[in-house]
Amino acid sequence: MGLIQQHERRVMQYVDDVIDERVNVGELERLGVERYITDTETASERGLFFDHNAASLAIEFMECLRHSKGRWYGQPLHLEGWQAFAVWNVYGWKRHATLARRFTRAYTQVARKNGKSTMCGAIALLGFAADGEMGAEVYSAATKRDQAMIVFDQSKKMVKADPHLRQIVRVINQQMVIRNTESIYKPLGANADSTDGLNAHLVIVDELHAHRDRKLYDVLDTAEGARLQPLIWSITTAGNDSLSICREIRDNCESILRGSMDDDEFFANIFEPDEGDDWKDESTWRKGNPNIGVTVTHEYLRRKVQRAEGKVAAERNVKQKNLDHWVEAAFAWMGHGRNGSLATAVTRHPISSVESVTRGWIWRRVATGRHGRWCFRPTKTAASGVCCVACSSPKPWR
Repeated sequence: MGLIQQHERRVMQYVDDVIDERVNVGELERLGVERYITDTETASERGLFFDHNAASLAIEFMECLRHSKGRWYGQPLHLEGWQAFAVWNVYGWKRHATLARRFTRAYTQVARKNGKSTMCGAIALLGFAADGEMGAEVYSAATKRDQAMIVFDQSKKMVKADPHLRQIVRVINQQMVIRNTESIYKPLGANADSTDGLNAHLVIVDELHAHRDRKLYDVLDTAEGARLQPLIWSITTAGNDSLSICREIRDNCESILRGSMDDDEFFANIFEPDEGDDWKDESTWRKGNPNIGVTVTHEYLRRKVQRAEGKVAAERNVKQKNLDHWVEAAFAWMGHGRNGSLATAVTRHPISSVESVTRGWIWRRVATGRHGRWCFRPTKTAASGVCCVACSSPKPWR
């Protein structure tokens, strides 16, 4: 059996396991698999085709790299079914008109300890060294440069462990370069002012839920106009801010998977529990942890859950980070009062608005009518306008 057949067989085994309910998956994971099946049935009429060779080469390159730490140190990477499925989709689907990749954006949401950093590091190296792009610019992006360095360091260690990559890649001043293709790869913090002039081929956005504004993502989103097949791949755990760029993208991905939004360029890959699932029920843990039994153990999660029971802050932390639940922020907004004292925090409340007096401003939390979201409207402002992206139409602020 050839490599293409081996990789396709692994992907289809994952697809069959999900469809036949041999693994306990969340609804959105299942919808992602169903989308792939629908794509294979309707591709030609939509101007799409699947390049098995390109998809297989992407997986093969990543699995030639080696782990850089932990119990698998020095061993070749092995993509689990869900990981191979994601790479197979993103690098396999192409457009007849341009022969370029179909997907230019990807969003993967999964709990901690499921191999995100290793996967990100390998994808970044694929775009940097094995994607056939001359003058490629690859970035690992995060809220802080230290966070962006985590993925970059994973990639750097993989390069050091590979004799072929060591021959062509040079590490210079916290960036990697390939001189014969004039390609660069470097970490990027959230200082949006320093990102003008980028011409990105691939961007890995690590922990998108930690981005408190959309500046960096929007800059990166407009930095790829000159590329034939650019890609921004956000890989994150769930968050706690319903007005964040991460939640916006996650909700758009859900709409795509449910068929209420049409976006053929966005790959959506969401691993989270379903509404109503008991977070203490071990049978639901796999929904947010597709690598359970591999990089994260039942014992580890059991210990985390047991220690968190009955402790509000700990429970929220475990739900979000270890089980991939989206949770409400404990304090949606907090500021200093007129006299310098700390103002009362505004939290989710069953009535239509809650007010907090801060520095002489009245901050009112108003229900927007969209998925139970809220927004803040200060009374001292322009007479009209849209208060935030969650509001569907301009209204007077009062």
